[in-house]
Amino acid sequence: LLSLAPRPTVLITDEDGKDLSSRWATAATSYPSSSSIRGAFDIAGLGAGKLKFRVKNPTGEISNAVYFTVAPPPPPVVNSVNPGFVYRGNPIQRIQLVGSNFINGDIVIFNHNLLNRIPGTAKTVNTLEATVDLTKIRFAGRYDVYVIRCLTKACNKPQKTQVVQLTVRDPGCEAMPGFSCALHMPPAGSEDCD
Repeated sequence: LLSLAPRPTVLITDEDGKDLSSRWATAATSYPSSSSIRGAFDIAGLGAGKLKFRVKNPTGEISNAVYFTVAPPPPPVVNSVNPGFVYRGNPIQRIQLVGSNFINGDIVIFNHNLLNRIPGTAKTVNTLEATVDLTKIRFAGRYDVYVIRCLTKACNKPQKTQVVQLTVRDPGCEAMPGFSCALHMPPAGSEDCD
């Protein structure tokens, strides 16, 4: 953005005229010359659309508009889950979903439990990590895992990935030092753990 004034203000509005100027942070080194302004604009949580940027000089003059388009990221895709299997009873099981287009804020759904939305952490655009609580899993088997991305605050029409399955096994109690099956795992059917 260009301005000839020493301390201009950046004005930002969306297509509906809503003022978004508070999302602009002028860089501390923004004024090496009188012809440019440098800063950062926080786009987190903004919907897709065209934004209008203008500069207002301290004397009140307003520049012509420059437009910036915010495009949403492509929908997330899940291809697989790591590790290949986990053990039931583990309260802190880290899993990694492998795919594409992940962002922080994507939500992991385990075993179709929509009430227990697990926030994912995008390590890269191709990997999303989450921690799953396996203490309520009563039976070994394959459990569905997928990712949703909320496009609105109400999250009433989220984007949803395909389902992948996480294999959950019964642990061998002797193989888990310091772990008491009687204290940490609900019995699965008639299963006994020595």
